[in-house]
Amino acid sequence: YAPASRSGYNAFAGYMDFGPGTPAGEARARTEQRQRQRMRMSLCFFLFGFGIITWTARRDNEKRNKGELVDAFYNNATRRWEKATPAMKRDPLLSTLVHLKSPGMVYGHGLTGTGGTQARVVRKQAQTLDGQNASDAYRARAQGTRS
Repeated sequence: YAPASRSGYNAFAGYMDFGPGTPAGEARARTEQRQRQRMRMSLCFFLFGFGIITWTARRDNEKRNKGELVDAFYNNATRRWEKATPAMKRDPLLSTLVHLKSPGMVYGHGLTGTGGTQARVVRKQAQTLDGQNASDAYRARAQGTRS
């Protein structure tokens, strides 16, 4: 503990020599070079991603202003894309449901009248084990017929 007991002792000074000619100095230089390279690459990736986001946002806004795209959401009850209300765009949760679609796909858009078509789901009729339609078998059973 002799050096620590003297006045002027720097507790944060290292005991190794990190000078340029020593092995520790060369290792320090390599480590710092890797850190600088990693920082530059991270910055490049960030700027590239930010540029892509900015470019696509500008492009979509121009298309929206021209009328080529409209804000719409998919309504599961009617199975069609419908025009988004201003309240939906302001709400943080509902705004995640709003997408840009072409006016021809959107129901109720002013430019297209009724808009796109409603997708109808064709459901198969339920059948009993003997191959009859379930509704016919139920009706027959309700009338007292036993098969």
